[in-house]
Amino acid sequence: MSNVGMVIKALILTSPEPITGYEITKLIKNKTGNQHQQVYRELRKIAQRDDVIVEKIPQVEKPDKKVYKFKDGHDFKLECQAESDYSKTELAYALLLNDILYGTYLYDEYIYLVGKLEDAFFKDNITKMILEPLSERAEIIRKKDAL
Repeated sequence: MSNVGMVIKALILTSPEPITGYEITKLIKNKTGNQHQQVYRELRKIAQRDDVIVEKIPQVEKPDKKVYKFKDGHDFKLECQAESDYSKTELAYALLLNDILYGTYLYDEYIYLVGKLEDAFFKDNITKMILEPLSERAEIIRKKDAL
């Protein structure tokens, strides 16, 4: 399954109510850059699974709306791709998955720090950055950038 597919599965799983493709697109578009076509393509794949319930909701003068949810007892398993490429894209999806699944809501902090970490790797003392807690380090960097 693709990275965006895993993110969509995580959103369906953690949503308190069945969720639409439109809602999923709104939640991830600014974070992943995925457009609605990509989201709906992945939703079609996910909808074919035995553990997914897709309900069509009729709408007046509009196409029927589909809502997605997992059946009770669904066991979410990360379906990693064969080769592990730790590129920025892979890392961004992994961070977003962590954000969704564990409710950390630190995605923007992660992305900000990854950029700073990349800069520091070539310019600063990398060991000190890694050893400091994430939130403390983010605050230090923000203050430094504000100067």
